[in-house]
Amino acid sequence: MIQSSRPVPPSTSHTLPRTQPDTQSGLLVRPRLVVLSGSPRTGSRTLAVARGLVERITEDLPAASVEIIDLAELARHLFDGDSRVAAAARTVAAADLLIVASPVYKGSYTGLLKVFLDLLPGGALRGVTAIPLVLSAAPDHSFAGEAYLRPVLVELGAAVPARSFAVIEEQIPDLDVVFDSWVVSYVSALRASVAANAGAARPAHDAEDDRPAHAEAAPSPVPSDAVRSDAVRSDAVRSDAVRSDTTRTEPARPVPAVLAPAASAVPVTGSGSGASSSGSSGVAVGVRTALRAGLAGAVL
Repeated sequence: MIQSSRPVPPSTSHTLPRTQPDTQSGLLVRPRLVVLSGSPRTGSRTLAVARGLVERITEDLPAASVEIIDLAELARHLFDGDSRVAAAARTVAAADLLIVASPVYKGSYTGLLKVFLDLLPGGALRGVTAIPLVLSAAPDHSFAGEAYLRPVLVELGAAVPARSFAVIEEQIPDLDVVFDSWVVSYVSALRASVAANAGAARPAHDAEDDRPAHAEAAPSPVPSDAVRSDAVRSDAVRSDAVRSDTTRTEPARPVPAVLAPAASAVPVTGSGSGASSSGSSGVAVGVRTALRAGLAGAVL
């Protein structure tokens, strides 16, 4: 569920600042990096691609730790208040650099990822630098990261300084090139964003803030006297309307022609996908070599 390839020593894991200073340069360049995979399938290509991107990013921007959250392993617990879901939410909110990965389903990111993000309180990602990552089957769906995933991350308070990392299936054999091109273009912006957020205070949320960010407060109760007064005025208005209708005559309206009944809808059926692949390794090192060799037949 949550795997760490380079864990922070236990003695300091609860007292770490958002980023770790580089003692030679004095710059804050070692973020806590978290991957959130929204694929509903374990062992998905989406998570494998995210691991590959982590490996390439950390070559230029070393991380203090790397943690993986696979929502496929939490799916059945999202609605029952499970402590593992709460722990995953805290891990995501505590990230310095967050990769939010999803396959493209029906032109957008997955419902599983949407449910998890809706559980986060408003402003939960304030101080987090986020990277949307989408994997699609066709080029015309590669826009989903920018059009749909970026806005929800920004709504939750995250900084998204780089363009979404979008991959289509036909690019999987050449992922090294895709990784290099994207990282070279945006690593400076990511580093600057992480450094700028290093001193940002984390939002404090209590039990009342655990409702979804879009939830609205219940309306204040209206005094009963005001309700009765409104009812009296409403009755008076209806009475005036009745009197007005009895004195007004209108020409008869033409009867519309009978429309021919619409053709009945033809049900559309489709075949489901096969069994999902087995879970992937928690170690990010060497992922890019494995991607080229074994991802062509894996699931999204």
